[in-house]
This record gives sequence, structure tokens and C-alpha cells, in this order.
Amino acid sequence: MPRKLAEITLESWGLTHLRLPVTSVVSELVTNSAKAVSSAEIEVSLHLQDAWLRLEVWDSSNVIPDVPIELDLDAEDGRGLWVAAHLADKFGIDPQARGGKTIWAMWQHDPSGGDQGESHCP
Repeated sequence: MPRKLAEITLESWGLTHLRLPVTSVVSELVTNSAKAVSSAEIEVSLHLQDAWLRLEVWDSSNVIPDVPIELDLDAEDGRGLWVAAHLADKFGIDPQARGGKTIWAMWQHDPSGGDQGESHCP
């Protein structure tokens, strides 16, 4: 569902050229969050402001995962964060005062091509 919401949102904002990296990162981050917590404790949102599209995935786990510096094809975990960090123009993980953490990714775009907006998927 979050991946489809991202596709629909990108289309409505005129940012279909970002579909592959954004939907790939949505899938990776939501999968990682689902391994850590129940699906009721995950929120996905997209924000469009000026020249940046920002994807945020919040989950209720307070554990801040390490983002691998190198891709280890034999590792059981960690590839999703590595992929997300490399598909985005900016990437980070922030602990939240309400608990949990937000993992975010950002892509620069031409602001004349899309509307300002926001979209959420609890």
C-alpha cells in the first residue's frame, strides 16, 4: 500500500521521473520497519517543498540501525538501508521525541514541475 500511495502521489505532483528510486526506497524502509515493529506502528509520508521531495518512514522502535558503508551481499540484514542511502540525494535517521525513529530520504527536483503538497499513509 505505501508503495502504491507513493506512485499515485508522485504522478499527481508531476514527479513520475522519481518513481523508481522513491518506490524502491519506500519498499526497503517499510520492510525494515515491519521487521522491527508491527505494521500498526509504522507511518509513511511524502512531503514536497521547493526543490525537494522528502520521504519519511517512522516506526515505534527506538533502535537506530547502522547504515552499512559497503554493500555486503552475504549479509542477512542491512542491504535495504544501503540501497536507500544510495538511491536518495540525502538520507538520514532521526530519533523522535514521541518515541521511535524517522528514517528519511530526499530527492532534488525541478520545483516548477510539481505542486507543493503532502501525503500520509499510516
